[in-house]
Amino acid sequence: MFVHNNLQFTTLNPVSYHVDQDIEMSALQFVSTFLNVCVLSIYRFLSSKFKNFMTWLHRILQLLYTPKLNLITCGDINVNYLNDNDKKNELHAPLNSYNLFSMVKFRTRICNESSSPINIFDDMSRQTTLNYSH
Repeated sequence: MFVHNNLQFTTLNPVSYHVDQDIEMSALQFVSTFLNVCVLSIYRFLSSKFKNFMTWLHRILQLLYTPKLNLITCGDINVNYLNDNDKKNELHAPLNSYNLFSMVKFRTRICNESSSPINIFDDMSRQTTLNYSH
C-alpha cells in the first residue's frame, strides 16, 4: 500500500494468516486525534478454494476488529458484487457481522468477457469522509 508521507501509520501483519495460494493481505492502522482506521488489503487467488479463503478471512477480521476501529477492507477477492451469485451470498453474512458492506456499485475492471467492481467494504455504522460513488 502507498501512504502519503504526512500520515502516521502502524503496519499490522498477522503473518500466521497469510497463506500462499489462498489469501494475501496487508493491513495498516492510521491513528490520530480525528482518525482511527484500519485498511485491510486482500487478494484472493482465483485458484484458491473459496472455503479456505472464507476461513482465513474470518480469522483475519476477528483478529483486527474492535468496536472503536473503523475497518475498511478492499482488494481483489475475485467475487463479482454486481450480480447475485453463490460466492457473493456466502461472503455477505460474515462481512455484515463486522458491519462491512460493499461500497462500489459500478464496474472498475472491464475485460473482453466480463466486468466487475473492485471490492471495497466499509463499516456503514460510522460516518466516513470517503466517497465511493462514481
